[in-house]
Amino acid sequence: MTNTDEWLIAIAAGRAVGISTSATPSNHMHPSLIHRPLADAPAVPAILAWRDGAVHPTVPDLLALARQVIAAGGPTRG
Repeated sequence: MTNTDEWLIAIAAGRAVGISTSATPSNHMHPSLIHRPLADAPAVPAILAWRDGAVHPTVPDLLALARQVIAAGGPTRG
């Protein structure tokens, strides 16, 4: 398997199982799959990245928002 879509097709076909982040079901829908949260799973680190040099004008806003979320204790887990 070379990408997330192929992995999800393998799971839907009964050839695989998987654990992923909560972003997977919203970014890679598959009608045959059911996604369930793992309540006791550890948090997944997130990394912000942008190219060196001239950056998009909203990068400072994104950094400020990320710092706000981290200072507030991060997003809530459901």
